[in-house]
Amino acid sequence: MENKGDFTIKYDELEYIEENQELLEKLCCPICKLPYQSSSVRLKCGHIFCKEHINDLLDNLNNIVCVIDNNVTGIDEIKPETIITSTADTLKVKCPYHRQGCNWEDSRSNLLGHWKNSCKYVLFNCSYPNCPYKCVKDKLEEHEKDCQWKPYECSYFKCTFKGIVKDKEEHEKVCQWKLVKCPNKDCNVEVARCKFTEHKWKCPNQVRDLNFLIEKSAYLHKVCTSQYRKLEYLKRRYEMQQKILEKNEELYSIFPIYSLHLATAIPRHLNPMEKSPSIELSEDNMCATHLNPGQEVGNVISNCHIPTYQDIYYYEVKIISEKKGSQEIGIGFCGYNDSASKTDIMPGWKLNSWGYHGDNGNSYNEKGYGTDYGPTYGGGDVIGCGYNAINRSIFFTKNGEFLGYIKGTVWNKHIKLYPMIGMNEGKVKVNFGNKKFMFNIEESYQDLLKSSGNKKVELRDDRNEELRSESSEEIGENNPNEQEDDEEDDEEEDDEDEDDEDDEDEEYNDHSDSEEYLYDDNSSMYDSSLSLNEMTTLRLQ
Repeated sequence: MENKGDFTIKYDELEYIEENQELLEKLCCPICKLPYQSSSVRLKCGHIFCKEHINDLLDNLNNIVCVIDNNVTGIDEIKPETIITSTADTLKVKCPYHRQGCNWEDSRSNLLGHWKNSCKYVLFNCSYPNCPYKCVKDKLEEHEKDCQWKPYECSYFKCTFKGIVKDKEEHEKVCQWKLVKCPNKDCNVEVARCKFTEHKWKCPNQVRDLNFLIEKSAYLHKVCTSQYRKLEYLKRRYEMQQKILEKNEELYSIFPIYSLHLATAIPRHLNPMEKSPSIELSEDNMCATHLNPGQEVGNVISNCHIPTYQDIYYYEVKIISEKKGSQEIGIGFCGYNDSASKTDIMPGWKLNSWGYHGDNGNSYNEKGYGTDYGPTYGGGDVIGCGYNAINRSIFFTKNGEFLGYIKGTVWNKHIKLYPMIGMNEGKVKVNFGNKKFMFNIEESYQDLLKSSGNKKVELRDDRNEELRSESSEEIGENNPNEQEDDEEDDEEEDDEDEDDEDDEDEEYNDHSDSEEYLYDDNSSMYDSSLSLNEMTTLRLQ
């Protein structure tokens, strides 16, 4: 058989009227003894067969054995035959529906066109899915108007039912939005089925006999039962919310610098979508393990950036590897704009990243080389990493001991920082405030904030000294003869700067007296949502 659209040609039922019988015999397949079908193939030996007979010629090795000369042809060696089949398509045939009254006679190649365009007796399939009905083309349109498989949508108000026509009758029996007439005498109101009961109790023509009272009593009992179940459900929801609130309060007591309304904006776990292929996450994405130690650096960042409105952010990492002493692990922050640059580096190696490395104890500040900072660390150690937004500096702790601020500052105050862990070996576990920290951040919180002013003065002095040295070098290179005069001017400017700095220090000391108002131990918490400008305004007041 050969499928042509919605039609099927049965070659064994075609009636040929070719007058040249010798030609007809030469165009017949040696197996079926019928003229070649449109899909015929030629074997390597040169003999031609209808394609549907090829499977009957396969041997145990999936080779084709010719029934005429027993020559073997591989599956990939058979070729489609076009010349002989096109000649067979020119043979004259009768329409297979000639017994029903069709008088068409023409070449076999025009049979499908006759069926689709002019034959009145060919059967067409119904156009709706799953409908098995077949009929002639003239009756197809009439059938499809009332076809039971035709799509159906309920037309009643607010009803969203969709199905087929044969479901219409059953659906209308239960449709809650179908209009039904009130059965009471002299009441001609039609209401939706879902609102009929409500109308029934209020209908002025309703007979209020004993049966009516019994029925209404049962209805009210059902309503009360339903409302009681709803109240029980709301009670359980309330108890569940209370437990969540208690859990949040417990988290707040562990890490009080984050208020409850900001709790959802802090990192919760490591991000499985932002990690190197050599890093494997486990324990609800709280643990990171390096799969290929010593071969390639891998890293992972948190699921979101740290709060931009928090004065101090802090998290800890526990090294849970068996190796003690020092390990090639880096802990810190990164603030990259594209995700592609967040992986396959250690914290501090590139721009907008800062880190403290365990193999040498150095701190790295956006450069490929480190600076002496603290002791090395390895298995069993707990390393803490914090960011002070007031002076835009990063500090670290080891096993609960404060190690101080690293050299360098996060100059871009609008950057979004992500906690970052780089590894070339080992296994670590992070603590984003889920458990109590080893470092007592609660007691050290106010000290870190109060030390921010001194840190800012040091940073400003370092920056001014760098700018002076750079400008003096440029001037010296451009005009060596005027260098001595510039040095005398610089000495005078330094004296003036010292006087200005003394005044600023006195002003800062005066303002520091008002910090008791901002960091009152008796207050419930420090309002970390205050910006630096707002804090300065409060101090001046």
